[in-house]
Amino acid sequence: MKPFSKYFHESVNYNLDDFSTKWDNALQSSEELRIGLELMDEIMNLFPTGEIYIVGGVPRDLLMGNEIDDVDMATNISFEDLSKHFELRNISKNDSQPVYTILYKNYAFDLAKFREDAQNEMGRQSNISTEVDSFETDTKRRDITINSFGLDHKGRIVDYQGGLQDLQNRLIRAVGDARERFKEDATRLLRVFRFAAKMDFDIEPETLNAAKELKHLLLNPNLISQESISQEMYKAAKSGMTLSNFLKKLQDAGILHDILPEFTTMEGYDHDPVHHPEGDAQVLGHIHECLRVSPYSDPVINLAVLFHDFGKATTRGTKPNGFSNYHGHEAAGVPIVDNIFKRMRFAKLGPNDKKDILSAVAKHMLVHNLDKLNIKTLRKLIHDPSWEVIKAVSYCDEASRGAGLFNKQEFMDKIERAEAKINKIPGGADALKKQISQYIDGNKLMQWFPSFQTDRKQLGIYLPKLQDWVAEMLLGDREINEQMVFKKAKQIIPPQSRP
Repeated sequence: MKPFSKYFHESVNYNLDDFSTKWDNALQSSEELRIGLELMDEIMNLFPTGEIYIVGGVPRDLLMGNEIDDVDMATNISFEDLSKHFELRNISKNDSQPVYTILYKNYAFDLAKFREDAQNEMGRQSNISTEVDSFETDTKRRDITINSFGLDHKGRIVDYQGGLQDLQNRLIRAVGDARERFKEDATRLLRVFRFAAKMDFDIEPETLNAAKELKHLLLNPNLISQESISQEMYKAAKSGMTLSNFLKKLQDAGILHDILPEFTTMEGYDHDPVHHPEGDAQVLGHIHECLRVSPYSDPVINLAVLFHDFGKATTRGTKPNGFSNYHGHEAAGVPIVDNIFKRMRFAKLGPNDKKDILSAVAKHMLVHNLDKLNIKTLRKLIHDPSWEVIKAVSYCDEASRGAGLFNKQEFMDKIERAEAKINKIPGGADALKKQISQYIDGNKLMQWFPSFQTDRKQLGIYLPKLQDWVAEMLLGDREINEQMVFKKAKQIIPPQSRP
């Protein structure tokens, strides 16, 4: 995970008139692209009657001036013929859709054959692929027009599906019949909204109508898994702005409630505009603003920002002035978000990622009052392994309120003061624990109170309390010695617990 102060802003240029400049920039910045073109040129010299193109997102990103990565290729040249000249490795998950990597100058490029898909019934798993000799035919099976480009070895864009026009018009359009594309693979329905959100494009009316008409496909586990749904959300979460746009477009289309009812349930829940004027003083508006001000490209952080206030769904109360309050929403949000993880899987999130998100849900409010926290609470917060995510979520939470209620420098200064107070002992949490153990540990407590040798439950209750007290003394630069710790132990441990 990137440190709190370092993040990446995605920059997109939609002007198509300066392709030559974009091409030169891409060649200079991407060795993978240069080597890929060199490979294609060599292949075309060996097989001059064949065809090979760079496909996928690279041609689109070239046209838009975006960063280039993951150079994938498609061809009508047989793998057997290619293997006589290059090292190929089969990475296919499905024998009916063979995909190889072709190794060339320390790069491994994914290489597929031109193909068309047919189905006996709905669903991606029922696809029957057949090799074809025509790239034009191959493009007809792709999801959206701006993903159907090919880039040849001379740097020329090949467009059979009207993608260039849609790119210029800032439109997301399904290739061919949108209904057929969605029935072939229900994931495409969500991809339409994700690409529209990422690029801030409109969805072409027929494609949008087809998505609304076929939204029930997303409820059929035989056609799409929860893992696939959460995967699209995870990809959208690489940008807070994209995730916000993704949710809004799905909600406007009447689809989001079927995917994330925990979010839409809070529609109409208000905030007191004195404290939360952003987002029309609505809970959902606030969450959207938190995402929109997020400077982070880490999906873990942006998903934590999305989920941080979900506890408000079950804690709504009424203030004397008539506006809603949400006391205890932090703790209430934890089981809600944990259930979302259980339902949607989020396979891209590891156990620590999920723990970071749940910790941010539970503890983000503590950062608002950081200067007022006692040493014990502050230490546990800043030494929490999830501190970077908690801090990032709190930044978005406060920054969402706008310039009148948020000052970035004041926020950063508050963080710096708190961290300096807790990390004054070089080495952070581990070094502090080592110093604490010089004054108190389990062995010493059992030596002082032998009954704890057999009553480990009582030991587990009072040892942390003494450790917290020692930490406060150390971090507060106060005098401390073993005799003082023993005296404190006698004060906090009742006689009946230390016979």
